[in-house]
Amino acid sequence: MNIMNKLTLRTLKKNKRRTVITIIGVIISVAMITAVSTIVVSFMDLFQREEMAVSGKWHVRYKDVNKNQLEDILEDANTKHVFITRDLGYAELEGSKNEYKPYLFLQEFNMTAFRYFPVRLIEGRLPLAPNEVIISQHIKDNGKVKLEIGDSLMIEVGERFYEDPDFDDVKLDQMWSLNALDGQNLEKIVNSSPMKFTIVGIMERPNWEPFTAPGYTIVTYLNEANLQPGDQFDVYVFLKKVNRSVFSDVEATAKELGIKDVELNEILLRWYGITDDDNFNSFMFSIAGILMMIILVGSVSLIYNAFAISVSERARYLGMLSSVGATKKQKRNSVFFEGIVIGLISIPIGILAGILGIGATFLFLNSILEDALGTTQSLRIIVTPWSLLVAIIVSFLTIFISAYIPAKKASKISAIDAIRQTQDVKLTRKQVNTSKFIRKLFGFEGEIGLKNLKRNKRRYQATVLSLVISIVLFLSIAYFTNNLQKAYEMTISDRMYDIHVMFSGVEENVDQR
Repeated sequence: MNIMNKLTLRTLKKNKRRTVITIIGVIISVAMITAVSTIVVSFMDLFQREEMAVSGKWHVRYKDVNKNQLEDILEDANTKHVFITRDLGYAELEGSKNEYKPYLFLQEFNMTAFRYFPVRLIEGRLPLAPNEVIISQHIKDNGKVKLEIGDSLMIEVGERFYEDPDFDDVKLDQMWSLNALDGQNLEKIVNSSPMKFTIVGIMERPNWEPFTAPGYTIVTYLNEANLQPGDQFDVYVFLKKVNRSVFSDVEATAKELGIKDVELNEILLRWYGITDDDNFNSFMFSIAGILMMIILVGSVSLIYNAFAISVSERARYLGMLSSVGATKKQKRNSVFFEGIVIGLISIPIGILAGILGIGATFLFLNSILEDALGTTQSLRIIVTPWSLLVAIIVSFLTIFISAYIPAKKASKISAIDAIRQTQDVKLTRKQVNTSKFIRKLFGFEGEIGLKNLKRNKRRYQATVLSLVISIVLFLSIAYFTNNLQKAYEMTISDRMYDIHVMFSGVEENVDQR
């Protein structure tokens, strides 16, 4: 360690109070930066888990796949787990009181699908054989048809088509609502075959069932060993690694295997930060960037003040070092070395404080956020190497910016200027003169205080700048929070307008132009 660094460390030890205050300021800054990066990652994790709970744990869906294509998908190096489903078709639901939902819609799931698809049992158990089925509670609540566990279900399962011969080649699925006119069903079920099941469980209304779907979902067990080479089914894939190349990779895989229809779970991928919508990505990262910029500006104003005062106090010995041959670079680097020492102490503590602080915040806000966002999942602390790296880089950048101007100033201190303190202390009569009004208004103490401020302009200007920036940041945060709250309120409401005017009792002759 060279002599300049040793003197810097000795100065830090000598001025313990100022050093501790600077370290605390940097710790608060790092904690806030860490909290912002942790919040972004934790919220993305929350929405990922929420989407998986709603639509299932999958990234890619290959439709109408056969056994040979399934084997190729399983052998893919990026495949983590796979589950398969098959839509068997529709059957008439006798006694349904909902005229727009007269069918049962039968699906087959293999055992992995029951694990990774959002099937929520209310009572009973999952089907373990092809002749067992679980039904939706919605059948009883909405259709007013009483089916209980242990009942036998005899149905004719087939395909939905229009009765209109002009559209008899259009096969209808759950996305197509019932085609009816004046209460008369304009559809037909064809190619039906009898099936018999035993009801072994009752589940909540499935999330994947559209609200306008004409069929109540029931699910039976798909035994993969019984699949024939010509059978087709849907394959859901959860990938090991997800990045922006997933779009081209999936398209290439589908083309190579001869799969014509493929679907990406775009909502889930969006919460990984992977989407074709650049506007959404810009919005997400802009919010995090704005918050970090606000914290950075506030932190710089605080830390700069500490370094500026430090350089002012060290001006004399820097001048003496200059007189014995210290170069500008050495004097400048002494300030940067002070910043590095403070950073090495403060950043680890700040990161730990930020993580613990945001964890305590999550514990307090979880119940509130679940109600506000309508989620079933709870926030949890997620710390990634990237979030920590961002916090460290921004923190060192904050310290560097804060120390840059004082370091530049320190490099210019000469021996004569240090002795005279011409840069910090002004002793001319004109510059320290005060008006009689100040003495009358604030008394003798106020006059002395003002003279002291004028003698040490650099110190009080740094303090005033910090106060000004604090006020500006407070107003900016208040404005940002208010607008974000309004945007959220508009998002969760169905109102597609800015102003809504209601009136009644208007006379006929009122001009309504």
